[in-house]
Amino acid sequence: MRSSLLLCVLSAACAPLPSPKQAQPGVVEHIVAVQPDPGQRAGVVLLQFHGEVHRTGDLFVVLDENGYRGMVRTRRQASVDCDHCPGPLIEAELEAGQGPAAVGAVAVGPVQGPAPKARLGRVTRRRAPTASWQPTLQVDLDGDGRWDWTEAERCGHSVPSGCAGSVEVCDMFCTGVAPAGKEPDAATMRCRSVVPDLTDCSP
Repeated sequence: MRSSLLLCVLSAACAPLPSPKQAQPGVVEHIVAVQPDPGQRAGVVLLQFHGEVHRTGDLFVVLDENGYRGMVRTRRQASVDCDHCPGPLIEAELEAGQGPAAVGAVAVGPVQGPAPKARLGRVTRRRAPTASWQPTLQVDLDGDGRWDWTEAERCGHSVPSGCAGSVEVCDMFCTGVAPAGKEPDAATMRCRSVVPDLTDCSP
C-alpha cells in the first residue's frame, strides 16, 4: 500500500493532467470593437476602447458572427489618430487563431485563455438612446448556450433641442458591461460627450 502511494506521488499518474486555462465568464470588463492595423502589419489589430486609457499586457478573445477568431494581447497605445473613435486605440498582437475575418468583430476581456466555443449576438438598437440601459451586444463566453455578458448603452445627459415637439436630445452616451440580466454598474460605466445631430426644425 505504501509503495503504491509513493509511486502515485512520484509519477502523478493518479491525478489528471492540468488543462490550459480557458476564458471564464466572471472576469470580463470590456467588450470593444476591433479594427485592422492601418499599417497592415501581420498579426496586429487595434482595439477601440470607450474613453479610458487601458493597461497593457491583457489577453482578449476576438469574436465575430462566425464565433471565436483567436486571442490577442494588448501592448501599447496606438499612434493612430481617430476623431470618430469613442476612446483611445490600443495596439494588440495576435497570439492565437486567425484573427477577425469580418467587419464588426469585437474583443472581450481581459481573460485567462482561449474561448473556442464562444459566440457573439447583436441586439437591434433603438433609434436613439434613452435614460434606461439598452443592450447592444451579448456574449456567450463558455459556449454553454446561455449569454454570460451584455454590453449596454444609455443616455447619460440630455439637453433641450430647441425644436417644438422635441423636448430634449442626448449629448452624452454611456457604455457599460454587465453579467447577462443585470445593468452595468454606474461607477464603472464609460461616458463620452457628443454634439447632438439635430435635424432642421419644421417651420
